[in-house]
Amino acid sequence: MSPFDVAYVRSQFPALRRMVDGQPAAYLDGPGGTQTPQRVLDAVVDYLANHNCNIHGAFVTSEETDAVVQAAHEAGADLVGCHSEEVSYGANMTTLGFLLSDAIARDIRPGDEVLITQLDHEANRGPWQRLAERGAVIREAPVDLETCSLDWSAFEKLVEPGKTNGSRAIDRQAIYEVYFHGPAYQVVSSAWRAGDRSAAQFAADLPANHSPDDQPTQAAPRLIELCFQAAGLWEAGRDGRLALPTHVTRAVVLGSAGEAAEGPLTVSALQGTDGFDCVVTDASGAVAVRLEGYRTVALPQPLADDVQAPIRAVMTD
Repeated sequence: MSPFDVAYVRSQFPALRRMVDGQPAAYLDGPGGTQTPQRVLDAVVDYLANHNCNIHGAFVTSEETDAVVQAAHEAGADLVGCHSEEVSYGANMTTLGFLLSDAIARDIRPGDEVLITQLDHEANRGPWQRLAERGAVIREAPVDLETCSLDWSAFEKLVEPGKTNGSRAIDRQAIYEVYFHGPAYQVVSSAWRAGDRSAAQFAADLPANHSPDDQPTQAAPRLIELCFQAAGLWEAGRDGRLALPTHVTRAVVLGSAGEAAEGPLTVSALQGTDGFDCVVTDASGAVAVRLEGYRTVALPQPLADDVQAPIRAVMTD
């Protein structure tokens, strides 16, 4: 790998050629706006001069604008590992944060909890703190001043359902009264309802998944199983039956899918018209596994009422 050419990178930013009192300028205002490289300036000028138009029109400049917008979304999706439809561009992070919190605010009820951290930029704190006006409980994960990193012990206590509040969760014992997996695949430590979907936390105390246990796996099988079980708890709680997998439209296992990721791994499972869509994320929100179109077939025998009861109490209204 060639060494990083600092001089070349600096040469791409016209702002770095500025002199102040005979000295090169140093820009320390990152949160207030970053400096722009020449190729971006050229692209903006070219667009405004030759292609500027509203989107979705039936004429050349509009079609060219649509292509530029689509290419930008695809590039963003490639960078973060998601679909281009999930990428949203806006004026700045603060504006996007407030727009997102305003959208979510419609579903916030008094007593709902929002977790933020002391490490976040104000753009990812202020919009969520404002939800307290709607009765949301804002909890904050502290910084470990010795390491200047997130206090993971405090964080895990805040995100574990039932430990800091009255929220309901299904404990591990109740879950594996329903499921019949062996110890290596009892992957859920607790599960809960998150609005219109189920959610679960990955168990951190599992025995070896395979032998030799120091060899990597290709497809994160236990995280895929975490998706299956989270979706199954939604079905068991609402339909009263266990179900077996029959189809997965798409499974994406990203490089961050190691089970030893820093901080807890959680999954959310949302049931749609084409089955469940499941996403496993780490504590920072980075996606580790994405499962789409997971469909099942229900077993004929309903669950015994006493076995289903603790799951039904959490997964239904």
